[in-house]
Amino acid sequence: VQKDFINNVTHEFSTPLSVIEISLEGLQKPSIMAQPEKHKKYVESIRHQAEYLKSHITNLVKTVVAGNYHFSFSKKPVAPNELLKRAVVQLEPLLTKSNGTVEWKLEESNTMIYADEENLYLALFNIINNAIKYSVRPRITIVTSLKDNKYCISIKDNGMGIETSQLKKI
Repeated sequence: VQKDFINNVTHEFSTPLSVIEISLEGLQKPSIMAQPEKHKKYVESIRHQAEYLKSHITNLVKTVVAGNYHFSFSKKPVAPNELLKRAVVQLEPLLTKSNGTVEWKLEESNTMIYADEENLYLALFNIINNAIKYSVRPRITIVTSLKDNKYCISIKDNGMGIETSQLKKI
């Protein structure tokens, strides 16, 4: 359990740090000052990832100090399309560095679902992040749909896939 916990925490911290690092590299390019929108995007990425890390550290400390490894949900109406867009925006520096693309096929009504926003966002962020990390020139297709009163999210990529031995852990 301790090894899994450490692996999860390491994963949760490494991606935001990578996004910050790549965004800082982008800000150091002399040409960036002539592109205010791109400059703003890099700054917002760094700000968001720093806030995410602070929040994660606070939650981690609370969990460890309290000895409380309880996982709970705080459900409310959430728009999955917006969470997906936000995740891709945050991962854009990694996507750009790896010459990746995202194809969108989102359901048009921007349906709200009842879910834990933070945990759903984290799950979507991690799936998209892995699609970028484990692909050469990532090609990611994100599809959302509403069928028979059920909301479906599909994220496909051209990566190596998950080892058969690891599938049972999902």
